[in-house]
Amino acid sequence: MVGFEEVRPFDEMWTPIKVRLELRQMFERWLSRSRHPRPITGPDEMVDELSLLDLCQHYRLKYPGGAEDVAKTWDESEQRIADGGPTFADLVRLGWVFFDGGRWIVQRAPLGTSSDITYPSPNTKTFLTGLGQARLVAKTDTPPPNAQKLAARILVENWLDRHVPTKNPD
Repeated sequence: MVGFEEVRPFDEMWTPIKVRLELRQMFERWLSRSRHPRPITGPDEMVDELSLLDLCQHYRLKYPGGAEDVAKTWDESEQRIADGGPTFADLVRLGWVFFDGGRWIVQRAPLGTSSDITYPSPNTKTFLTGLGQARLVAKTDTPPPNAQKLAARILVENWLDRHVPTKNPD
């Protein structure tokens, strides 16, 4: 197939389930991902829609890769200089990062290959993995206590990477 890696025979090619798993891992980046929400165990885990709206009025999402000076910050960082890591321009040229129209991001590694990635330096790995991690940033100095409590819960539960469970997601 044009545009895809060559599919080479691998051990136990005769086992259909293993072939399917191997091909899914190989082509995962081109396949759509299911958005099945995790099961909710009780009403305590549900977030009221009005509370979520209040959170949105007092907080915003911020990605480190969306900062205007992300390249300058990385190039001048003590960690990069100490490690002798590549400059931001080198990271772009080598394909480590790319601009998606709103922020600099790192392409997700195919399933099961994260341990095989060799980063230029330990601090480069920290920088690259941190580019896509969303944070909640307060719009004002003192958001209401309920919004602060919900923001802390969202961060602890790691809902920014998945979804916030509400009774009516629409």
